[in-house]
Amino acid sequence: MEVFQLLDHHPWLGHYRVKMAFDSLSYRDGHTTVWQMVALYTRAHPPARDKRPPHPEERPRRATSPHQVWSVDVRYLAKIGGHWLDSILLFDGYRRALVGAGCFDRQHLSRVVQLCRQAIAQWGAPEAVVSDHAGVFLALNPYRQQLGIRWSPIARGHPWQHLAEGGFSIQRRMLDASVAGCTDRAVAYQQHAQFVQDDQFCGHWAHTRTDAQGRISYLSPEVILGNARGHTVEPVRLRWVFRLRRQTRQVRQQGQMRLHHFGLSFDQGLWGQTVDVLMYDEAVRVSRTSTC
Repeated sequence: MEVFQLLDHHPWLGHYRVKMAFDSLSYRDGHTTVWQMVALYTRAHPPARDKRPPHPEERPRRATSPHQVWSVDVRYLAKIGGHWLDSILLFDGYRRALVGAGCFDRQHLSRVVQLCRQAIAQWGAPEAVVSDHAGVFLALNPYRQQLGIRWSPIARGHPWQHLAEGGFSIQRRMLDASVAGCTDRAVAYQQHAQFVQDDQFCGHWAHTRTDAQGRISYLSPEVILGNARGHTVEPVRLRWVFRLRRQTRQVRQQGQMRLHHFGLSFDQGLWGQTVDVLMYDEAVRVSRTSTC
């Protein structure tokens, strides 16, 4: 019944994700058992899928060179203290190398902005980014457009178009094996960091090298990563583009203003004034709203 209730709220979940959700809740049912329950539910509630084949322009681009296409994906890891820990993976579509990864307690825009900014500062900007239609990715469009990065969304109802669902599923399995079942946040963060190291430095079947004796060795994504870089973005411009957001607020007569989950106090000179709030990763800047 718990499986059926989970599928009532998330009817598009497959048996693998259902099992991972139950593993995080300390259930230990096998894949076969979970698959049978999901199949029984699917037969009783057939999903109304769109049978229309995707148009060619809806298909994400296949990478033929480094930093041509990046893919970004968010997934649930483990539920600790009533809250889900989320993993955000940003990987290159050509070398199968992680260019950015993080374990966070919420799917906030600030986390995704922080991850993307660090990746672009280290590797340069890609030509295109592939993602689904999640709100946290749609909110990245203003930043992406300023850097000239194209967005290649997957067609709704066709998750196979996302590299995270297809060719990169090994990363999901490695991550599940490392973090699933963790009950302590510190341990989950440590295991997630270890997963990134294992994925980056272990030989990958997609990259092979043959020596003079005909022996084949598997190169790690870190080796394939090499010194290749995307389009260079100046640090000053990168900082300006990836400011979190700009909002307008009204300071109350008592000098108080509420910003998300925080309360701010201001000098008397700003009481009753309309101010601009610029929020960055490490600072918040408040100034009087300019009028024309």
